Amino acid sequence: MTTTALIKRLFPQFPYSQDESRRILRRFFHRLTYRVEGIEHVPRQGPVLLVMNHTGWEEILLLILSTPRPIKFVGIAEKLHLDEEISWSRLYETVHFEHVGPRARAILPYLGRHLGESVRLQLLEFGFIPTHVRSKVRGIHVGTNGIREILRNLEQQEMIVLFPEAGLNRRGCMLPFRPGVGLLIRQAERMGIPLQILPCAQHSAGCLSWRLRNIYEPRLVYGKPLRLATAGRTAAQFDGWVTSFLQDQVYSLMQRAWEGFDIPVQKYPGHSVAEPVTAENVELRDG
Repeated sequence: MTTTALIKRLFPQFPYSQDESRRILRRFFHRLTYRVEGIEHVPRQGPVLLVMNHTGWEEILLLILSTPRPIKFVGIAEKLHLDEEISWSRLYETVHFEHVGPRARAILPYLGRHLGESVRLQLLEFGFIPTHVRSKVRGIHVGTNGIREILRNLEQQEMIVLFPEAGLNRRGCMLPFRPGVGLLIRQAERMGIPLQILPCAQHSAGCLSWRLRNIYEPRLVYGKPLRLATAGRTAAQFDGWVTSFLQDQVYSLMQRAWEGFDIPVQKYPGHSVAEPVTAENVELRDG
């Protein structure tokens, strides 16, 4: 009997829907306290692309627990193939696994061979979109097939979480946003998708102890949804502008997410703001 068959025998509802997963996580993390601001800004319907800073797994948990509608996540395709050795060799090259020690590196592929199929079924059932791919020249980026999958879900009025840094920094110093977010917005505009961009920021890295109790109270801050238009810009001009604009929007929300803590100095290109900024061809919406 395979591991997946055994899990299904023990837990007939497996793989769990997003609603059921949320209920399980709320019970499992019932000791966790956290603060959410701006929840009223989250559109209750329609296609939404949520962009936020990435520091680890904790913000994903906060989004699952707090978002008042189903969400889908964009992630590295190799996470769907943990039962393959090549996936682990690629994952170990990413910043997500840079602190994994030699013993764990030896054990994880073994676990993957037995649990990889189950993980794959659960991720797909939850709403995982495998879009990030790797290359020696560009590193991790959103691949063409992934862009088509994201646009297909946006056409179906889904809310998708995108981490435009395509990497993470546990200390909270954002990596530069990748221009793929501009391509997605341009393609959505060309397809007539009424896309809303929801900026969001969080401070949550290391907020939990091994006993699943608070080390500090994490915070998630939603901004107002935006409608962005190319407005005659070339593709390169728009992609460069929108990545800088959205990263500044996220950083302005980080000021509130990090209130009471020393926010890290940001070093991404073009960083210059401390408050929310507006610009031409940007429409602010109240959800």
